[in-house]
Amino acid sequence: MIEAWILWLVGIAAGLVWYVHAASLRRHLRQAEQQLKEAEQARGELEERLTRRMRRLDTLLSTMSEAVMLVDRDCRVVVANPAAMEMFGMAGTGDGRGRPRASFHAGSWTARARASFESVTASISRTIRNSTTRRAISTAGR
Repeated sequence: MIEAWILWLVGIAAGLVWYVHAASLRRHLRQAEQQLKEAEQARGELEERLTRRMRRLDTLLSTMSEAVMLVDRDCRVVVANPAAMEMFGMAGTGDGRGRPRASFHAGSWTARARASFESVTASISRTIRNSTTRRAISTAGR
């Protein structure tokens, strides 16, 4: 009889431990769900802000009379506005995104455009090399 009571008490204790643990897990789950909801809302707000800023940038670039071209470290075009596309003889071929810099040599450029482009890309390449070298030196000196 005492064994049955002991088993019953152990069962009750185990049930209480499980109940407390389950309640704790439910509380943590509710907190995680709330944090996820807040993060999703913040992400949505950031996406809206980014979209508005991208629209403004696109409008600004597309209406500028000056040629603007942004290239990445691999000299691939990130953005080229219509004035740049026209200057480099590629008007009507899209916005130039993803094209290698060398593909801009295919158009019929003016001598001024070619000289400008070569000067700017050479300067960018030097800046990238110098920046990479400085980073490598500062990292090695740590």
